[in-house]
Amino acid sequence: MSRGSESSWGSLIVENAAHPAPLSDERFRDWMAGRRIFVSSTMDAEMSPYREAARAYIHRMGATPVMWEEITPRDEGPQRAYLSGVDRSSAFILLLGSRYGVTDASGYSPTHQEGNRAADRRIPRLLFNLATVKDAERDGRLNDWLRSLYGELAGASFTTEADLVAQLDARLREMAARSERVWIKLGNLVFPGTVTSRFEGTGGGEFVVTARIRAGGVRRALLEYGQPFGPRSRAERLTWADNSFPTQVQSVAVETEYTGEDVVRVTCRTPQNWHGGPDSTHAMLASFGSVTAAEMAAIWARRALLGQEFQSRGRGAFDLTGSFSEPDAVTLPEVLSAHSAGGWLAEGLTRLYAVEEVSRRYGGHFEHLEVGPAVATGVRIYGRFIFGAGMGTRQEHTEVDGVVPLS
Repeated sequence: MSRGSESSWGSLIVENAAHPAPLSDERFRDWMAGRRIFVSSTMDAEMSPYREAARAYIHRMGATPVMWEEITPRDEGPQRAYLSGVDRSSAFILLLGSRYGVTDASGYSPTHQEGNRAADRRIPRLLFNLATVKDAERDGRLNDWLRSLYGELAGASFTTEADLVAQLDARLREMAARSERVWIKLGNLVFPGTVTSRFEGTGGGEFVVTARIRAGGVRRALLEYGQPFGPRSRAERLTWADNSFPTQVQSVAVETEYTGEDVVRVTCRTPQNWHGGPDSTHAMLASFGSVTAAEMAAIWARRALLGQEFQSRGRGAFDLTGSFSEPDAVTLPEVLSAHSAGGWLAEGLTRLYAVEEVSRRYGGHFEHLEVGPAVATGVRIYGRFIFGAGMGTRQEHTEVDGVVPLS
């Protein structure tokens, strides 16, 4: 199978200079309003001033701090009440000093249990470490936990209450800004922006893409779609968030929002003869012998998304399994490496690749997909997808769970 024959991942033009645009104070406060933010740390004299600083800041921004000082357990034990508080929160703030805390029958301290609960519930976590504490002064169990956390999270250090509040404010504002813009892929162009969609009773759809552009290459390529003899006549796949559709560009308009960034509005429609289903015809041959369609897709996902090598188990069906689970595009780790992607861009490319390739290959979609955070070694991805109706298979879930390596 010729890799890349039906995909554009090997020829991307990426808006590398993009970053989340800061929100105004008013919009940030609107984003914060009503959010429940869990603050976790040891309960001692060392961390008390920082807990109070975080609590006051969260109150001041209009959100609700969820912490010991705010929770009054009634019919359940304190630790169960705090874990329930984690479950009901939209963000988890972890403050670590020198002490690990007292373990219980689980073998973990309350703070560690709360951190594990947030990870299990996939609640966004922000890690802050007291910089005035040296490794030798820190509890050994806490050092071990910190090392594992740095493999999962991008942490920050603080020295004073004011420093903590400033960094907490910056991280929350970044979270809010990221939620305002998504990464979009149109053909081989990747850029941040927004998409609005409208579907008709006949199944056709219209999409208005608002691209926010700094890089000249992406801008020029988008404007070519507006030329009379440009590429608008050919179908281009449009992917964003959890959506991916083949489209044709109808019109392009340009305006400048502020110096250094252009706003390009692109109107697209699904082709008249499109009725859904996979683009990749070989994917219709989804199972061999004892290998089910979902198992075949899981092998493909590990190869394409996580970059894992296929381990043949012998001849016959598994030889065909290797062939038909082969990615027909460059793999996601190869894409990230080619564009030196990290941080927000790495998370965006990871989501775009997963969503587009599942749609393109299987006519499927993710029922649940979580991407990030991106740390120095890789991008966490977890999700479940199902095949499209055109695959003619039972609606089994295929799970993706792992770390996409960053070179």
